[in-house]
Amino acid sequence: NALICSKYAPSIPKENFTAMTRLDQNRAQAQIAAKLGVPVQDVRNVVIWGNHSSTQFPDAGNAVAKIGGVE
Repeated sequence: NALICSKYAPSIPKENFTAMTRLDQNRAQAQIAAKLGVPVQDVRNVVIWGNHSSTQFPDAGNAVAKIGGVE
């Protein structure tokens, strides 16, 4: 949907569009941050594969967290 919207609204910068999987990515990052006891902004490289549905696959294999100021 984000790709289609960006195509038909060329005056809106592409970086202003996100997909529903961004919500899932934010949730996954928040869960990892909570488990580690760090702020969510200190967790990065979490990826969601698939659709915004029961078929999605959260991937934290390359995730990095800053703990005590160190990644």
